[in-house]
Amino acid sequence: KNFNPSLVALDPALAVKDKDGWLSSSSGGPPSQAVGEVRGDEKHNDDREVVVRFAIPFPPFVMQEKEPDWVMRFVSPKRKMDLVCRKGQKPGDMATPNQDNVSITQVGDSLIYTLCDGHGPTGHYCSHRAAQSLPYFLKESRAPTAQAAFIDAFRRAQDDLLEWAERQGVDIDNSGTTASVVLEQREAGVT
Repeated sequence: KNFNPSLVALDPALAVKDKDGWLSSSSGGPPSQAVGEVRGDEKHNDDREVVVRFAIPFPPFVMQEKEPDWVMRFVSPKRKMDLVCRKGQKPGDMATPNQDNVSITQVGDSLIYTLCDGHGPTGHYCSHRAAQSLPYFLKESRAPTAQAAFIDAFRRAQDDLLEWAERQGVDIDNSGTTASVVLEQREAGVT
């Protein structure tokens, strides 16, 4: 079984923070980020739980993805959403964790949606890391345009994944993740 719980804790260094060092949030106080929690005991059709980083200095709080409480923190009268990340079934391999991951990150009045599709023997680690690092690097980018900021974030997330894998001793030579990222700017209604 290819699962080490210590490798899937949320990395505090990748928490999106404001200029004062607090976790980013809107004035209403929703959490700054919800990230899929990787578990080694997931079975076919299991829904992934999420870890929610709140905008106040509490430790991360685990809530069920299917419960509306956590997702309601990210909705508004103009935005309705639901989110499910469900483990699929691979022929002859029931021991593999769900290799996909997702995050929703609050940055002021904007939201960053990150969807990752891990692959290979350690794809679950790759997608978990990217679900945290892509929003972080997108927010931290000083690029002059949104397009340049996305390119910068993806490059830095790739470098971060390689450095993290080397530090942790995780072999990602035959693994990785694809990712889709959407930036929704609430005030402007732009995505």
